[in-house]
Amino acid sequence: MQNKTKFFLSVRLVAAISVLATGIARADAPATIDVSNVPAQLVDDVVVPVPQEIFASLDKLGNQDWDGQLKNNEFNQLGKRPQIALLFGVVVADGFVAVQAEDAAKVQAIGNHVLRISRALGVSNSVTSHAQSIIQASKNNDWRRIRQELDRIQESVHQKMLELRDEELAQLMTIGGWLRGTEALTSILNKNFSTDGADILNQPDLVDHLDGQIRKMPLFTKGNGMVKNVRKGLSDLKPLLRNGSNGTIPKQTVDRVHLITSTLVDSIIANKD
Repeated sequence: MQNKTKFFLSVRLVAAISVLATGIARADAPATIDVSNVPAQLVDDVVVPVPQEIFASLDKLGNQDWDGQLKNNEFNQLGKRPQIALLFGVVVADGFVAVQAEDAAKVQAIGNHVLRISRALGVSNSVTSHAQSIIQASKNNDWRRIRQELDRIQESVHQKMLELRDEELAQLMTIGGWLRGTEALTSILNKNFSTDGADILNQPDLVDHLDGQIRKMPLFTKGNGMVKNVRKGLSDLKPLLRNGSNGTIPKQTVDRVHLITSTLVDSIIANKD
């Protein structure tokens, strides 16, 4: 049960985006989020999101500004493996945002990015067919298939990392994806703030878990400049991702969370620690 709780904490942010959007549209939206039925997979205590099922609910969001959440994630050079793993998580998460925006050109670019990053990680054999399927499906505007292939890419790479005994890289992929998802969510919240929506960010236990994963990593990984920056960011985020004295997270806190996550994501993309 403890492991399952850890996973549910990690997907709470993503699964609750649909509640956020509903809360914007309807006054009677639920103030709490039930994640008891969210699909989950946990392998050797490494959190493996199953985003295809979760992001399917985003079709119900209506006219959110998903185009405005897309990033210019072009990158000239890759860094060391920890940065590459974080970048992989960021790029895959951005793929789901691009699907929501129905931006075929962006999806194709992300498919090519995934191929490049997977080669740098030495796992291209695990993702090539999926990435090629993403590129092809984007030409046909087959958004459902793209979601499925993004999910399969993430699962395949996590499994390959475990086989290669690179558990810490699998964990960094998850952290990169979480940072990118939080950045996109807080951007939406900034434009459509509600106290119910802001409550989605009330997840200090999740930050504890992510920080604990980094703390257990080998010294050469957690001593990497990019990883140290991420850990510092998690430390800054922890007191913010908790309801205040009045039981809510105020808009200024959402702004601060967005600034921290956006700065970290941009530094991961730019390979600047």
